[in-house]
Amino acid sequence: MPLLGKIATAIGMYFLKRHAIELAFDAIVEAAEAGATHTEWKLDDKAVKALKDDREAILKIVKDFL
Repeated sequence: MPLLGKIATAIGMYFLKRHAIELAFDAIVEAAEAGATHTEWKLDDKAVKALKDDREAILKIVKDFL
């Protein structure tokens, strides 16, 4: 059983490393959207749109860094 536990832990860590960055980034964008709707500034909306548009590039940079 300990071997199966180690295998399961290794697989879990692989998927966590692979998808945790995307989930965290999506949560940040969602929080930024919620914050932008509560303000009157158009700058916030533009910043959120820029984050959404550059999502793939940002994720690639972060994944390459890690």
